[in-house]
Amino acid sequence: MNSNIKDIGLLEEADKLIALGYIDKIDAYKFSLNAVTELTNTENTQIISAFVNEGNRTFKPFNDDNLDLNIVSTSISDTFDISIDYIDNNRERVITDITLTGTTPITLTNVYCVNELRNNSSTNQAGNIFVTDINGLFYQSMILVGGESSNISLSSAFSMPKGYAGIITRIFIAPQQSVDFKGGMFVRRKNEVFQYVKNLTAYQTPVSLRQLEVFIDEESDIVFEGNSKLGGLVYASYDIEIFKKSTLGKYLWLRK
Repeated sequence: MNSNIKDIGLLEEADKLIALGYIDKIDAYKFSLNAVTELTNTENTQIISAFVNEGNRTFKPFNDDNLDLNIVSTSISDTFDISIDYIDNNRERVITDITLTGTTPITLTNVYCVNELRNNSSTNQAGNIFVTDINGLFYQSMILVGGESSNISLSSAFSMPKGYAGIITRIFIAPQQSVDFKGGMFVRRKNEVFQYVKNLTAYQTPVSLRQLEVFIDEESDIVFEGNSKLGGLVYASYDIEIFKKSTLGKYLWLRK
């Protein structure tokens, strides 16, 4: 396939060419993230994710301590294949399929961040599916049964693989009608701390931000965090166009 994108003038055109197969997915691909959270009534910020406080575990999307993880369902009936798209501890992207064994955990090693879990089978899941540390301290990713979260993990956390960089092109925030959401997008480079890069405020009505072109470099982590003093449901999504750094350099040169 042709991976030369020097004649592309807009990210939307790149997206179409990726989808049609004219740009090799090794050179470029699109990632869309969706998340929903029932915020508690606190001024403390919370990561927008599909997090549920089952077993009093915390939500920790980045495995900074290089711990072994388990993938497991809460139902013995879940024995189908699930796709896991993750960043390993060398910050390389890995996509693989795993056959669930119900409530019997399967150990995962060398996983830094699960960018997406997806049920690609024709079998509907019977229980919640979790990626969790083997010691029961935190969750990293989950697919909740039923509703919007069925068949795919919902989380605003994302880790950019080594050798790639991306541009966030769209952000959408939709709070419940009575919810005032104040938050932001935070990014950290490897071995650095999270830094605020984009304000995300929505007062009881949806907010859509487009044509942003927020640049995310390789080996960077992204999270959405925010709060609502009265609590309530918040939905968030964003799109990233991800390019091999050599390819992205050609693209950015054209847009100057």
